[in-house]
This record gives sequence, C-alpha cells and structure tokens, in this order.
Amino acid sequence: MLMNGIMVAVLLFATFVAGGSYWQGRGVPSWYAYLLTLFMIMAIGSGLMMRGQPLQRAINIIGFDCEVRYVWLDLKNREYREMFLSENRVNAELVSWIVTT
Repeated sequence: MLMNGIMVAVLLFATFVAGGSYWQGRGVPSWYAYLLTLFMIMAIGSGLMMRGQPLQRAINIIGFDCEVRYVWLDLKNREYREMFLSENRVNAELVSWIVTT
C-alpha cells in the first residue's frame, strides 16, 4: 500500500508536468502514458491481492444485538451455511426477519 501512495504522489506531480507541457503547446509527453499504465497495473494488482479469501468473502457480519450476545451473519454460500448450522446446532439458528439494505 505504501507503493500505491508513492505512485499516487508521483502521478500527481507527473500530471502537473504533463499539463504544463500541454499548456505550452508541446503536447503530452510519451512517458506520461507509460506512467499512467504502470499506475493502473499497480492499482488493479493491489485490488486483486488485497481482497479476502473465498471464505472471508462468503461471510458477511450484519450486526449484533443490544447486549452483544448474538452475532447476525449472512452466509452467501449455501454449503457454508449448512455446515455452520450442523456444527453449531445448540448455538445457531436461521432467522428471516433481518432486512438488509
């Protein structure tokens, strides 16, 4: 993430330089396109690397009750839901009254 921050700062400075060059009638420098492409590759790569594992993406915490004794989960994968319920028969139950927006 530090490299992305540095890349944003470099891209901002390069945009000012390229804008100044364009304003003076010399056109946009060719190195600016390479820098912009590198930034896009780094941004997409970071997004792909920082997303969660499949199990983490399949579980969504909706909320808690007032006493913080119960956790409301949204399990997107039906197999995960069935396995969770079978392994936690005493402590888990399905509810249908939770409305998500």
